[in-house]
Order: sequence, then structure tokens, then C-alpha cells
Amino acid sequence: MDNQIIQGLVPVSQNTAKQNASNNTIKSKTMKNFKPDYSEDKIVNLQEITFIAEKEIIRIHNDEKLRTSPYGENGCNCMLNITEAMNNGFDIVTPEVNRLHGKDLQKTGASLRIFGAQQPVLFITKRVADIAGMKVVRFTNDKKQGAIDDDAIVVIDGNGRINYLLSLDAIDRPTVFGTFITKDALGYYNPAKVMEVINTERLMWKTQDMVQKRLLEEGNNAHEGWGFIQDLLKKGYKYQAACQIATLGNDRIKKREATSGKAEDIFVDMHYSKQIFQKLKEKIGEGEDKTLKTKAFTQIISALWKRMLNKNSKEDATNHFVTFIASIPSDKVTEIISAQGKDKDARRVEIINDLFNDYLKDNEIEL
Repeated sequence: MDNQIIQGLVPVSQNTAKQNASNNTIKSKTMKNFKPDYSEDKIVNLQEITFIAEKEIIRIHNDEKLRTSPYGENGCNCMLNITEAMNNGFDIVTPEVNRLHGKDLQKTGASLRIFGAQQPVLFITKRVADIAGMKVVRFTNDKKQGAIDDDAIVVIDGNGRINYLLSLDAIDRPTVFGTFITKDALGYYNPAKVMEVINTERLMWKTQDMVQKRLLEEGNNAHEGWGFIQDLLKKGYKYQAACQIATLGNDRIKKREATSGKAEDIFVDMHYSKQIFQKLKEKIGEGEDKTLKTKAFTQIISALWKRMLNKNSKEDATNHFVTFIASIPSDKVTEIISAQGKDKDARRVEIINDLFNDYLKDNEIEL
């Protein structure tokens, strides 16, 4: 084995562990220094886990039946071909305490087979799980029975993917790689905390993230409307407000529309929405009041424009509406952007609605 790898795997001494505990006294400000807040007893426990983990990484590297590559700083971690280990009969298991995978299991599996595994799983070994007090069990799709081998690979992140692989014949399994978990800021392996952080701190994609997904997928062929919304989001606009500005609709673009909707239908009125938005920026501005960046104000703008459609073409309705915005007195603009309190959105809607009705009356427009 490469000496550089071995040198990077010197176990943490007990003195070092206690020194770390002393240097990072347990107090609230430790988190601000990006140091985990451990008790002295926990430090001792993590020192034991870390000692075993470092030995296990060396063992995995030296196991001729496993295909590994040095990974991470100074090669201290290892990249393991999980699929090959599975096909060669190694036990691949999961922590007993883990979240359940429902319908997303098949969806994740299908994506894996179509597009390949683009993200490695995270693992430890059963010896590390044992010393950490983490009970392990076989995956529900594992056809093997009996006691779990001490050399078993324990999947910490990516359990759904691995459970899906176990449901397939060996020849059908796509290649999935995995890496050993990494140390925390104090230099300890803490598998329980790794699982907790992965499952509680990681956010699933929101609907607005699907706009970015659409842009990535369609590239230069993406409709300009998606880029328009993305630009607004980058400037601090709320997702619903950005959608209403881009479409002159009264709600956000839903997930199904963002992922597979026909862009020409979604943005059918964008030619008019851009004219109105430009005039709103000139009149209201994009200041700290964030009037244009929230959903309530942009929603009433869409609703009022649609009222204009009752007796006007879209072109005429837009021309009228741009003229209306330009006619708003400066004192009313100040009143709109200076609205305060929890009812500020309602107040802004009331003001713009009253101004619109006055505009219709003054110009003898009946809708």
C-alpha cells in the first residue's frame, strides 16, 4: 500500500482527543468557530470510533477482493466500487434506524439506470458501526440470509439506491461508487451525526428549482421565459411574484408545468408582461420596500390587466395599462412603497385598485 496513504491514517491519540476537548471548551460560541460541541465523554467515544475507522480504511485498501482508489486529502479516504463488491458477495447493509423509502425508490432506481450514478454513496464498515453503537440490518431487497459479516459495508447515505440495486440481477446493476464518510472539524469520524445531518439538513428541490433544471436540460433551446424568471429570482423576487410578472397569471408556475409544461402556452403573454413590468420598474422601482418582489402586488397587477381584456385586445389592454401606471401620482407611489406593518400588502392592493378604478372613470372606460 502507498506509504502516503498509510501516513495519512495515523490514529488520533487520546491525548490529542483531550487536547481538542480542552481547546474547544463546550460553550455556545464553539459553533460560530465551526467546531462541533462535544462533551469530554463524547470525545473519548469518538476517539475510539476514529481509531477503528482509520484501521478499516487501511484494511479496505489492502483487500484484494475489493476495488478501491485513494480519495480525499493525502489519500486518507477511499473510493469503493459498491456494485462490484455486491456482485462479489460482500454484505452491503443499512443502519436499522433509517428513513423509509416509498414510491421514490423506483423513481430513483429508474433514474439511476437511465442516466447513471452521478453521486457516490457514503459508507462505513460494520466494525465502525459496532463501536459507534449503530445496529445494522440487511436491506429489504437483499436475498441473502443469516448473520452479517464483520467486513460488511454499511451504507450511510444512498440507501434507496443500494436497496434498488439489490432488487436487480447482477448483470443489470449499474455501477455505483461510494466513499467512506469524512471527519468533522475536530478530526473525528461521527457516523451517527453524519446520518442526522444528511437527513435533516439537506433540502429537497423546491418548485422554483425546477426552473433551473429546465434551463439546464434545454440549454440554448430553453424558452426565454425561464431565464426571465431565473433572473428575477437572482434579484430577490419571490417565486410567485416572478411567475406572475413573467406570465401575467395569478399564481405560481406549478411543478408539473415547470418540468414538462409547454413553454409557449405558459409564457403566451410574456410580450405584454415585459412591457408592463418595465413601466412598473420605472414607476415603483426595485428598492428595499420590495413592492414588486412580493406576490400580492404582482397578483393585483395581473388581475387588473385581465379586467382590461373584457373589452380590449391584449395589445390595447396593455397600452391602456402602461398608460395607467405612468399616470400614478408621485404621492401615491410614495404611499405604496412606504406601506408598513403586517397589513402593508393589503394596503398596497387597496391603493392600486382604487387608482385603477379612478383611471377608468377619468378616461370613461367601461369594462
